[in-house]
Amino acid sequence: MLVTGPLEMLDRLGARDSVGPSAAVRIPIGRGEILWSPRSVELDKDDAATIELYRWALGRARLEPAFTVEGADASVLVHAAAYHSVVLFTLVSEGPRAAVLRLRHGGREFEVTLPAERAALLLVGRRDGRVIASYQPT
Repeated sequence: MLVTGPLEMLDRLGARDSVGPSAAVRIPIGRGEILWSPRSVELDKDDAATIELYRWALGRARLEPAFTVEGADASVLVHAAAYHSVVLFTLVSEGPRAAVLRLRHGGREFEVTLPAERAALLLVGRRDGRVIASYQPT
C-alpha cells in the first residue's frame, strides 16, 4: 500500500529509515508493507517525482501494468475496464492538441488518434486481443 501524508503518521506506524524515492519509508505490516512518502507527489508540477515513486512502489509489490500507453501527457486519461471476455478502454483528452497514442495490452499494440478535447473507445477481446469495436471521433 502506498500512502502519502503528514509526518505525524510515521510515529503511529512505527516508521523505519527512508528506503525509496521522495524520502519514502517502508513499514512492515504482517506479510506486507506500507510504503509512505512525506511528499504529496501527485500535486507536484513535475510528473517525474510521481512516476518515480509509483514505479518504485509497483516494483516493491511485484506488479506489472495491465497496459501501457505512449504518446499521452497529463491532459490524457486512459482507463481500462476489464469484463469477463473483453476490456473496454476509454481514452479522454482535455488538451488543446490531438494526440497519437500507442496502447499496449496483452502482447498487442493499438494506435489511436485522440482529437483535442474529445474521447475515444476501444473494445478489445481478452483471449485473442482483437479489436471488437471502436469509436474514434473525426
